Amino acid sequence: MRVRLTIDKRMYLLLEEEAEKYSIPVNRLINQIISSSEELEPRFYKIEKDNKVKDVKVNAENRDIWNKQLRVHGEYSKSELVRAYIAAYLFLPLFIREQIIYKNIIEEIQTAIDNNESIEISHTKNGIEYEKRIIDPYKIVTTQTEENNYLIAFCHKRQDIRTFRISRISKIKNLHEKFKVKDEYKYILNKSKEYFDGFLSYGKFVKVELTERGIGMLNIVTLNRPLEISKKSIYENPDKYQDVSISEEELENDRIKVFECSPYQCEAYFFQYLENVLILEPVSVRDKMYDRLKKGLEKIEVCK
Repeated sequence: MRVRLTIDKRMYLLLEEEAEKYSIPVNRLINQIISSSEELEPRFYKIEKDNKVKDVKVNAENRDIWNKQLRVHGEYSKSELVRAYIAAYLFLPLFIREQIIYKNIIEEIQTAIDNNESIEISHTKNGIEYEKRIIDPYKIVTTQTEENNYLIAFCHKRQDIRTFRISRISKIKNLHEKFKVKDEYKYILNKSKEYFDGFLSYGKFVKVELTERGIGMLNIVTLNRPLEISKKSIYENPDKYQDVSISEEELENDRIKVFECSPYQCEAYFFQYLENVLILEPVSVRDKMYDRLKKGLEKIEVCK
């Protein structure tokens, strides 16, 4: 079934950008919108003079729901109806739009979560499949900025809890193998109800000493920046923060700061500070960053 869609160029450009962002064809995106049309309130509007004509193929699996919408909104043409649902979609928050695009993937994941069943996922990068992982899916969460959706799961390959971005999961195979949530991860899952941290840094801390320039970088370098923890709170409640300590001298030193930060997040964020940061605790993270820098310098020496 084909619909000859007339849509203003500005709206169609937004649709193209959305399709490009998720590496899917425009027609597939429109069909995903149609498949979720019962959950949307169509936004009918008059198009501008500067418009575009596009043939839309309604997929076979969407024909029943599409015919139902035509009956409900019989006073409008097919083109007007498709256009109204596209407008309704584009006015939604980013994370809800993503849930519409990956509706089938999310439903499969949620079924596995509800049944405590392991799954095999195919990961994509720039729209190309590059890796498969077997995981125990725990929970689907949304970022605090309400932009993306993530899956918190136990990764069999890494033998640890990890996060997987929903938009990078292309295929799912339910293995129908039962799992139990590991006790050591229940704290993380409970904390994720308060706020979502993509690095799962809950209860993990790093103590750093920054140069004056490093202090200034905190306000500039915001991508992957960890949550700063009050040193006074750590000093006054040592039993609560057993993995990190603050002395009276460190309490008075403004260049020493503590962050809730996993080793992985510490490397991702503070590695770019180079000489403007010293990792004080944990020492294992400092040693790992030192080894990485050393290897990088050795490669530079070879090129000289």
